[in-house]
Amino acid sequence: MVDLRHVTRDELAVVKTEDFALSESLLGVEKLISSEGGLVSHVAEISDDGAETRIFVTNMGRLEYMHSNIRKTGPNDTGAELGGTGGSDNPRHARAVAVVESIERYSSCVPPGDLPFASFHELGAQAMDVQTLPRCSDAELAVPGTVARRFDPDEKIRWTTARSLTDGREVLVPATLVWLHLPPTSASERAWMQVSTGCAAHSTVSAALVAAISEVIERDAIALTWLQKLPLPPLVLDGNDERLDRVRDEIRKTGREYRFFDATTDLGVPTVYCVDTDPNDTEMMNLVVASTELDPVVAVSKIVRESRSSRVALRNAPPPPSEDGDITSVFHGAQRMGHADLDHVFDFLKVPPRSARRLSDLHVPAGSTSNEHLSWLLKRLDSAGYSVFAVNITTREAEEAGIHVVRVIIPELMPVSFVHQARYLAHPRLYSAPTAMGYSTRDETALNHYPQPFA
Repeated sequence: MVDLRHVTRDELAVVKTEDFALSESLLGVEKLISSEGGLVSHVAEISDDGAETRIFVTNMGRLEYMHSNIRKTGPNDTGAELGGTGGSDNPRHARAVAVVESIERYSSCVPPGDLPFASFHELGAQAMDVQTLPRCSDAELAVPGTVARRFDPDEKIRWTTARSLTDGREVLVPATLVWLHLPPTSASERAWMQVSTGCAAHSTVSAALVAAISEVIERDAIALTWLQKLPLPPLVLDGNDERLDRVRDEIRKTGREYRFFDATTDLGVPTVYCVDTDPNDTEMMNLVVASTELDPVVAVSKIVRESRSSRVALRNAPPPPSEDGDITSVFHGAQRMGHADLDHVFDFLKVPPRSARRLSDLHVPAGSTSNEHLSWLLKRLDSAGYSVFAVNITTREAEEAGIHVVRVIIPELMPVSFVHQARYLAHPRLYSAPTAMGYSTRDETALNHYPQPFA
C-alpha cells in the first residue's frame, strides 16, 4: 500500500503501479461479501425502468456495533446502515463497483484513535491555513437554532495528517473534514458539516486521487450553479461515439427528458450538469445529477446511470421535513425540489435562450493513464492558486481487497452542503467564480434561497 504521508508530488506523478482493467481489479472485493461476518452483508439488484444498465446496491449492516464513533441514524431503530451502489452493462462489474463504494464509505467512518487535539493557534505552521476553508456567513450563523458554529482558532479540535499534493509538505487538517460520524468535541468542530465529498476508492492511488479531485470540482460547479442561478449553456450530445448511442438508447427507454448543460468552471475540467425531468411524476418531476470527468462522454453516461439509481433511492426514502431549516440529509433537498409545484425554480436554466454547445467541444486533456490525468489536474489547480490536500484512509479490509481509499480537500473550492442552514455563504469562491466564468454575480441577499436539489 502506498502511504500518502511518504509520497512527494513528483513521486505521485510517476506511481509505478499501473492501472489495469477495472473488471479484473475488482475481482478481489468479492471476498468481503458474507452474511455471516463479512464487511458487506449482502448485495442485491434493484430494478427500475428496463434499461440495459444493471444497478446493484449493498448493505453493511449495523456498523455502530463495530465502531463506537458511529451513532444510530434515522427516525427509527434501524442503526447506522451504510452501503454502496454500482451500475454497469455487466452485472458482475456493477456488483463489484457497489462493493467498492461500500469500502469507500466504510473507510471514511474509521478514524485512528490517536488524533491530535489542539487549537489552531497552538499548532501554528503545522496546521493548514483554516482561513482558506469555506465558512458560513454572519446571517447564517445568526439564525436561531442553527447547527453551524463560527470557528475559534483558540478552541481545541481534532486534527489529522495530510499531504499537500501541490507543494509536497505534510500538514495537519481538521479531522472532521476527513472522517464521517465524528461527534463534535467542541463548537469549532461544527464550523464545517461532515460530508463524503472528496472521498474515493480505486485499485491504484493515482486513480483514486483523480476520482476524489474530480468530485470536489464537480461539487464546486453544482453549488455555484444552484446558489448563483448560473444560466448554463445547453449541451448537445453530438458525435458518433458508440457509448453515446447507448446513452441515447437508455434515455429513450426511460421516457423522461434529460436536459444537459455545460457546467465547466474556470478550472477548465469538463463538467456536465443535468436536469432529469419526468412530467408524469408529480412527487419527483425534476432530479439534478452532475458529473466531472476528464472524458465528457463518461460524464454523460454516469449521469444517466446515476439518475436511475437516485430515483429509486429517493422513492424509498422517508419524506423530507416541511421546513427548509430542518433539511439536513442528502435526500431532503432533492425530495423537496423534485415536486412538480417547484418546477418553476429551475427556470433560470431555461430562459433566456442561449447558444448550445456541443459535447465534442468540451476540452479533453491529453494522456490516457491516471498518472497523467492526476498531473494535469494538479497543474490546473496549482496554477489557480488552490491547495490540494490528501489523506490515505485505506482500512485493513480495503487493503486486503487491493483497494486504495483517499480523501481530498481543496479548501478554496465551493462545497455542496446538504444542511440548508449551513451553505457556506461567506466563502469567497461563491462570489469570485461567476465573474471568472463570464457570468454576473449575485450578492448574498440575491442567492437562490431554495434547498439544494442535487442528491
